[in-house]
Amino acid sequence: MSMLELLDEWFESEPLRGTLAAAGIRHINQGPMAVGTAFVFLHNHIGTGGSVRQVNFIDGGTEKLVSALESSAKSYGVELLTESEVQNITVDDGTAVGVTLINGEEVESHCVVSALDPKTTFQGLVGNDRLSPQFSRRIKNIKMRGATARVHYALKELPNFDGLHEELLKGIVSISPSLSYMEKASDASKYGRISEEPWMEFTVPSVREQSFAPAGKHVLSATVQYAPYHLRGTDWQSSRDELGNRVSDVLEKYAPGFRNFIEHQEVLTPKDLESRYGLTEGNLNQGEMMLDQFFFMRPTIDSAQYLTPVGNLYLCGAATHPGGGLHCTNGHNAANEIIKHLQSV
Repeated sequence: MSMLELLDEWFESEPLRGTLAAAGIRHINQGPMAVGTAFVFLHNHIGTGGSVRQVNFIDGGTEKLVSALESSAKSYGVELLTESEVQNITVDDGTAVGVTLINGEEVESHCVVSALDPKTTFQGLVGNDRLSPQFSRRIKNIKMRGATARVHYALKELPNFDGLHEELLKGIVSISPSLSYMEKASDASKYGRISEEPWMEFTVPSVREQSFAPAGKHVLSATVQYAPYHLRGTDWQSSRDELGNRVSDVLEKYAPGFRNFIEHQEVLTPKDLESRYGLTEGNLNQGEMMLDQFFFMRPTIDSAQYLTPVGNLYLCGAATHPGGGLHCTNGHNAANEIIKHLQSV
C-alpha cells in the first residue's frame, strides 16, 4: 500500500496529507506513491503512543545519550576503546574469534558483535572468501540506495518562517506542501539527478538549546531528499554546491531573506555520510527499509535473528529487525539472543 492510497482513504487537505506522508518516505529512495511507503509510515510511528509525528528530543543533544550509555557500560566493568578502527574480523574454521585493529593489535573474544551494516561487516571485515557463495550473494544483493543528504547552517539570526512562530521551531519542520511536490522530488532520483526542489525536514536546535550557538545566533540542520548516491553524468564533488544552493532556495521561499542570514553552510552528501560515518551508500538505516528487506528478511533470511552463518559473529545495528531509528531495540534484542546462545553452548 502506498501513502497516496492510505491518505486517500482518510484525508482531503493537501498540506495535511503532505505532512503525514513525510513519515512514509523518510530515508528511503521512494516517493509517496510507491508501494510499501504506508508500511514505512507505520514503522516510523512505533512507540509513539498513537500520536502522529510525535518527536522526543534529548536535552543537550544526542551526545548526552552517548555519554549516558558510556557511563552505564563502564559501571558494569565494560572497557571502551575509542578511535580504535577495526581492520578485520578474525575467523578461524568458520568461527569469529576476535578482531584485528588497524594499528595491528589483536583482540581475542568468545563472540564478536557488529553494529555496522552487513556489507561493511561481511564484505569488508570478514571477507567474501570466508563466506558461502549463497550468503555472499545475499549480502551483495542488499539494497542500500541512499538518497539522503544533510545541510547544516550557521545563521546570524533566527529566520522568519511564514506562519511559524518561534515555539514551533523547537520541533521538526517538514516542507511537504503536497504529495505531488514530494513525488516530483523523488522522480529526479530515478534518473540519477538531484531534486530541483528537494523535499526536506529541518530543526533549529538552538531554539531549544541556546548553548548550541552564540547569543542571538542560530543553527539549522536540514535532512534532504532526494540526493541519490549514484549520480548520472556527474559526481558529488562537482555537485555539492548545487545541492546546497537548491536547499537554500527552498528555505528562502518559506523564509524570505534566509540567504542573508547565512554565515556558514556545510553540505554532507551521501558520499560524505559513507566516508565519515561508515554508512554504506549513505543509507542511514543500513539498508532500505521496504517490505522486501524487513521482518525475517532483515538483513537476510539466514541472519535475521541477530545470529549469522559465521559462528559467534552477531549483528545488532539498524540493519537488523526492527530497522533504523533511535529506539535501541536492535541492541536490546540482540543482547538477549546472544546471551541465550552463549548459555546454550
